[in-house]
Amino acid sequence: MQILAENIALVRNKLEKTQQEIAEIFGVTVTTVANWEKNRRTPDIEILVELSQMAKVSLDWLITGKIFKDEAIEDRLNNIEKKFEERITKLEAENYRYIKLVEEKENKIAELEGQLLVRFALAGELDKKLKK
Repeated sequence: MQILAENIALVRNKLEKTQQEIAEIFGVTVTTVANWEKNRRTPDIEILVELSQMAKVSLDWLITGKIFKDEAIEDRLNNIEKKFEERITKLEAENYRYIKLVEEKENKIAELEGQLLVRFALAGELDKKLKK
């Protein structure tokens, strides 16, 4: 049960609580909390459940240090990951199309600007000739 003792201390630190604060939350003494963390005593199951919920860790992990896999959850996570990757691929393709479209528009604008500059230059030369 050394792992449990270590994990209680880890959880307390994760929660940024002192032994005194944990003792007050669970209605025990500071010595009791210290004994939990030194593997001299084991908290009641109700305290372990509440502590795991407070820290948002599984009771399995708190007691054993291991995370037991649930096949159904594992399958759902794999499914979500696959859909996420497919969506990312689709978004990357859409993004590529938009980039190409913007590049085409920028090139067209540059072309039109160039034509406009040529026309202004020709108009300027024509204006000089007419003034002569």
